[in-house]
Amino acid sequence: MSLWNRKAKTTGLLCGSSRSVKAAILFTTTASQRDAEILGRALIKKRLAACVSVRDGFISFYEWKGKLQKQKEALILIKSSQEKLSRLEETLKKIHPYKNPEFLVLPVSHASKEYLKWMKEVMV
Repeated sequence: MSLWNRKAKTTGLLCGSSRSVKAAILFTTTASQRDAEILGRALIKKRLAACVSVRDGFISFYEWKGKLQKQKEALILIKSSQEKLSRLEETLKKIHPYKNPEFLVLPVSHASKEYLKWMKEVMV
């Protein structure tokens, strides 16, 4: 076990710690910054996310209905908890303007105690 992993384990900073939130980062996109901000505000108000970050101006390439698409999109990073993922997915499917919204989740292997404490406080 590396020194970093030992320190994280002993300080309770790993994702599986019983003393903290099991954090997750969710990625989704929208066609505009306005749509992204509407989604972000809704997720914060519903306490499904601790923080939502929006970055406009991404160009996405993908296939849709057999045709190659190129679209300007806003990238949305949602900081939440593993426990809220099913409700987050349900909510996004209801309020997202896309028929098939991106819902990609990355577990967080390490975070500061202070940030995890804050996340837990704002999502209750």
